[in-house]
Amino acid sequence: MEVFGSIFDLLISIQVDIFGNYFSLYDILIFLCIFTLVCMITLGLFLKRSDG
Repeated sequence: MEVFGSIFDLLISIQVDIFGNYFSLYDILIFLCIFTLVCMITLGLFLKRSDG
């Protein structure tokens, strides 16, 4: 169990380092907005095509 705990701590610290260095909260919000827009457009086109 202790081994899994230390691995889990390591993964969390790595994740924090990556997100801390490369992604700010602002970047994540922009990414989410773009991702949502792309999904909505894709779904819209798919629904239009299926309607005929």
